[in-house]
Amino acid sequence: MLAVLCFGTGIITNQIGMSLGLGGFLAGLMISESPFNRQAISDVIPFRDMILGIFFVSIGMLLDLNFLLHHIGMVLLFVVLLVIVKVSIMYFISRCNRYSKRMSAIISIFFTPTSELSLILAQTAFSMKVLTFDQMQYIISVSIITMAITPIVFSLIAIKYMKILDNIIEAQSKTSLISDMYNKLPGSIKKITVLRKLIRLLDSKKPTTKTKAVQNSIKDQIKQLKDHTIIIGYGVVGGNLAGVMDHLKIPHVIIEQNFPVVKQLQKKGVIALFGDATSATILEDAGLDQAKLVVVSVSGTTMSKDVVCLLKRMRPDVRIIARIQYSRQAKELEALHFDNLELVVAEYETTVELLAKCLTNYTVPVSQICEYIDETRSKFNQGKGSMLSDYLRKAFNLPEWGIVPEIKPVLIKEGSSLIGQSLSSSQFRTKTGATIMAMFREGVGTFVPTPETEFVAGDIIHLLADDKAIDKVAKLLA
Repeated sequence: MLAVLCFGTGIITNQIGMSLGLGGFLAGLMISESPFNRQAISDVIPFRDMILGIFFVSIGMLLDLNFLLHHIGMVLLFVVLLVIVKVSIMYFISRCNRYSKRMSAIISIFFTPTSELSLILAQTAFSMKVLTFDQMQYIISVSIITMAITPIVFSLIAIKYMKILDNIIEAQSKTSLISDMYNKLPGSIKKITVLRKLIRLLDSKKPTTKTKAVQNSIKDQIKQLKDHTIIIGYGVVGGNLAGVMDHLKIPHVIIEQNFPVVKQLQKKGVIALFGDATSATILEDAGLDQAKLVVVSVSGTTMSKDVVCLLKRMRPDVRIIARIQYSRQAKELEALHFDNLELVVAEYETTVELLAKCLTNYTVPVSQICEYIDETRSKFNQGKGSMLSDYLRKAFNLPEWGIVPEIKPVLIKEGSSLIGQSLSSSQFRTKTGATIMAMFREGVGTFVPTPETEFVAGDIIHLLADDKAIDKVAKLLA
C-alpha cells in the first residue's frame, strides 16, 4: 500500500510536468498525517540509508567540476551570503520562541546547509527551463558546499567556541542596536504599525533588569533548598500536586516548557523553571543534587523514559515517581531496571476509581470495597500483593506481615461526632475494636497519636482492623 501510494503520486506529478521526487515528497506528507505514519516509518527505516546514499550520489553526479573551478569566487560569495541569511533568520525565530542564546546559536548552525527539497525544486525548475544551466550549477555547488561544511563548522564553533559565541551575542544585545536604529528613523516610518510591533517584540526578548532579578532570586532560592521535590510538567496532575505541596509547606521546584505558565507561576512567587527536563543543565538548575524526589507528571512515554535514563545517570540514588498512561508502557520503563523508580499507571487508577464508584452505587459496605480494590491492585502488581499495602508497609517501615493488608485509611469528615474528642475520651478502640496505627494531619504530616490527641476535621487515621471493625468505625463517624 505504501509503495503504491508513493509510486502513484510520483507518476501523477511526473505526468503534470513535475519530478518523481516531488511526488514522493507529497506522498510522505500525506502518510505523515495518516494513522499509519508510525508503521510506515518503521517499514522505510531499513532502506533509508541506501536511498539517502543514492540521492547524494545523484546530486554529486549533477555537479560540474569545471564550472565550480571557474566560478569558485562567486560560489563562495553565495555560500557566505546564504549562511549569514539562514543563520540570522533561524536565530531570530529561535529567540522569538524563548530559546536561550546558546540554544538559538546551535539551532541556527544546524540549519546552515541547503535542504534536499531545494535541490528537487531546482531540478524541476531546470527541466521546465525556468533556470539556466549556470543558475542550476550555482544552486548545486552552494548546496554541496554548505552540506559539507556544516559538520566542520558545528564541531569547531558550536562546541569548542560556544562560550565566545555567547559572549559576542550578549555584547551585541547590550548595545540595543535595533532600538537605536529605530529611533533614528523618520517619524513617518516609525508610524508603521507592523514595524513598531516588531521592534517591541525584539526588545521584549531581551532580559530586563526585573526579569534578571527574578531569575537570580529563583536561583538563590533553589540553592537554599534541601530534600525538595522536582515536579516535571505543570499540567492538571503536576498543578494539583504542586498545590498540595504548597499547602503542606513541602519545598518543590517546577520544570515546565510552557513559558507563559512559568512566567505566571514566578509572579505568584512559585519556584518554576522554563526548560526541557531531558536536559542535564535544567535538572542541575533545579537542584537535583539536593533533591529527595523527582515526579515526572508528563504523560508521554518517550519523554518519561528519556528523563528517567538521564536521572539514573546523574543521580542513581534519587527516588522517581513517573506517571504513564497505559500498562504496556510500564514494561518499557521497567526494562531500565531502576530500583528507585515507581510507576503510577493511569489505566490502573481509572479501573480502581470506576470499581469504587460502581460498588458505592450498589451500597456495598466500605470494607468490601477496600477488599476488592486491594484484590484488583494485587492483580495489577502481578500477584506480588496489594500495591496499597506495599505503600503503607514502606511508609510505616514494617515487614511484610500478613496482617498489614488490613490497615485501612479513613478520613475524619466535617461534622463527625469524633471532632473535638481526644483518643481516650472517645473510647475509639473499645467501641470499634480498631487500633489507630498512625494519623495524618495537614501541616503536621504523619505521626503516632497519644491518648490526649484530639480528632480534627480532615485528619486521616490509619486503622488496623478487620471488616466488622471497619463497619463500626463507619457508623461512629457518620
